[in-house]
Amino acid sequence: MTTTIAYTSLLAAALLDLCAMLLHEVGALQHNDFSNSRYYSWLSKSDDLMAPRRLVVLAVLIGCCTTMAQSSWMVIALFAATLLAQGIILLCNRSAKPSPVTSHARLVYGTAIVLALLATAAGYILGVHLNIADAVPSAASVAVIALALSPLLAMLANWLLSPLRKSRQDNGTNT
Repeated sequence: MTTTIAYTSLLAAALLDLCAMLLHEVGALQHNDFSNSRYYSWLSKSDDLMAPRRLVVLAVLIGCCTTMAQSSWMVIALFAATLLAQGIILLCNRSAKPSPVTSHARLVYGTAIVLALLATAAGYILGVHLNIADAVPSAASVAVIALALSPLLAMLANWLLSPLRKSRQDNGTNT
């Protein structure tokens, strides 16, 4: 029972942290005119991929794969607390003067969250179908992986919405 609670906490903390990280990703995409190639180039040139917030997520992801984490609910609870703290800090420490958010940025953000939730639900369903006694750990693992891949998730959402953006631009609607 405590293992289920720990993994549920990890799942919730990873999703909260993902929401905070996606705010950053979508802001950077907006700054790069919603061009995935420009955004990827910016990621490559900047030190954003080596930022402490990303390294913490990678450490948690690697830690979740260890035998110590798989055998101890306390380790999972520690990882959940780490991601929860990071998510709260990221949400509370927004930049002093954020740029205005466009409707397309909101749409990309929402789409990326929906994609992450669908992947997490798929992880849970896969765990159920593989007859795992508790499928929550597989869903939590997928959520942590989605968190680690948040730049790619934002780029995927942006790519999926690019026809909508192009049609809005062709109709003269400002996004």
